[in-house]
Amino acid sequence: MPSHPNPAAVKAAQKFVGDVRTRVGQVVVGQDVVVERVMIAMLTGGHLLLQGMPGLAKTLLVNTVAKAIHLDFRRIQFTVDMLPSDIVGSEIIDQKSGEFRIHRGPIFTNLLLADEINRAAPKVQGGHVGSHAGAQGDLGRPDDAPTHAFPRDCHSESRRTVRHL
Repeated sequence: MPSHPNPAAVKAAQKFVGDVRTRVGQVVVGQDVVVERVMIAMLTGGHLLLQGMPGLAKTLLVNTVAKAIHLDFRRIQFTVDMLPSDIVGSEIIDQKSGEFRIHRGPIFTNLLLADEINRAAPKVQGGHVGSHAGAQGDLGRPDDAPTHAFPRDCHSESRRTVRHL
């Protein structure tokens, strides 16, 4: 038997989305369709690829959405010399105690903007996509590789800058 959504919950969700769109619209003007698609991706647990010319406020838009919803936001600027550990993190030896401690990379956040992901090497892109597919990051030595779950409300917005020559 199909379940029907609670009308009060539907109204609350509509108000929430409307409030977020209003707050973002006060900072980023003329990007209503993009804001709507970012919200759809977030509410459905998905990911989104933002493409566009430089200077169209893609970073500002995603950061403003994160602030409007009170989420932790991080941005990764992808480069050709990046390693997967630059994204996921690694274990670091603490020189004082002589023990390993976990240093979580920027992928452990609620809302991640992966900027110019097309510049990264395929293994780095694969590490980013693979981590989000499994909703966890693998850190540590191969013989003792703990996994660390992402925050429950973790989303990724990848951005590929389009350049016309």
